Amino acid sequence: MELLESIHGWLSSLPPGGVYLALFIIAYVENVVPPIPGDVAIVVAGMVAAAGAVSLPVLVALAAVAGALGFMSVYAVGKRLDAALLDPGRFRWLPKDDIRKAEGYVARYGYFVVAANRFMPGVRAVIGLSVGMSGLAPGRVAALATLSAAVWAALMGALGYALVDNREVLARLLGGVERVGTVLMALLAVGLAAWLIRTVRRRRGARSGADQETEKSP
Repeated sequence: MELLESIHGWLSSLPPGGVYLALFIIAYVENVVPPIPGDVAIVVAGMVAAAGAVSLPVLVALAAVAGALGFMSVYAVGKRLDAALLDPGRFRWLPKDDIRKAEGYVARYGYFVVAANRFMPGVRAVIGLSVGMSGLAPGRVAALATLSAAVWAALMGALGYALVDNREVLARLLGGVERVGTVLMALLAVGLAAWLIRTVRRRRGARSGADQETEKSP
């Protein structure tokens, strides 16, 4: 609650351009040098938008672009240094166990991990490194990283916008933001699975209909 009020007081004191710039910088740096309270900043920016000082869509767009740029910066580091990041004698400050865990996710799920990276607590900070080490195509990675950042920024910004007058509820939700991310990722996975099932059934139905028409034709 104290952090929420502190950031809110600071952002509220800035002119609109200052709010946009501050959020852009925070959203970028959060992906490069964690831990930075980027999620709290986006939520608070949503609260500022609720007061009419700034535009929520602009805030979300800026946070999405900055988040994607930050992710791609880390991706570039992972691509450049590759296995050297896991050298026991180098980069001892890096959480190597988390990097290996993220590597496992990337090896198993590929680009889906990039799309879901904002919703993955625990390893979110190192997924960019692992994706860079994996050699996944930068164009697709950039597109999916932007999508992930945009969805997360929209959710966090909307949360602050909607609950601007319910600070205690908002603070409790932010206290469990990682759990919220886990739930949202699970819902995303369920939605994706449902979409895939419907698509497969639709295609099978179309093929079955086409086969029946072929059998009827002389």
